[in-house]
Amino acid sequence: MASDGNLYGAFNALEQTPLFPATTAGAFTTLATLGSLEFAFGLVLGANGNLYGTLEHLPGNSSIIFEVELDGSHLQVFGALPSEFVVAVPIVAGGGNLWSTYTQQNESGIVELSPENGSILQTIPITGKALSAPRNLVQAANGLFWGDACCGDVLKESLLAVQYLA
Repeated sequence: MASDGNLYGAFNALEQTPLFPATTAGAFTTLATLGSLEFAFGLVLGANGNLYGTLEHLPGNSSIIFEVELDGSHLQVFGALPSEFVVAVPIVAGGGNLWSTYTQQNESGIVELSPENGSILQTIPITGKALSAPRNLVQAANGLFWGDACCGDVLKESLLAVQYLA
């Protein structure tokens, strides 16, 4: 829930991808609309109070990071990430930066992104076990990242090492 008491979301329609605020009573309106070649993967409230999300951009099958203020103004779509670099829904961690899981060709891992321009600050490849699609990511109170991935795997990530839990 944002500071204005609303919940925010996105859904994918055939002709557009609307972003919307929803009240706790269930009423919603369109906040902003993204193009028809982008598919939103969710929203997160940034440290600056703005909403951030990721889009899968077609063609090219790469992700795009976007930012929008809670009132729908100043929609900023950052440049596309490298070709076939797909990022899941981000979280805010590590000093206000955006963190997410990624896949690119035969590599998967965790990525840190700038909330200022959507650029990649660092990638932490997952080693030791191949995952085809890491997805959700959360940060525990001790600073470790936890997530899930395709095929029921669970990942645990610190900035120094990645390990999988059985």
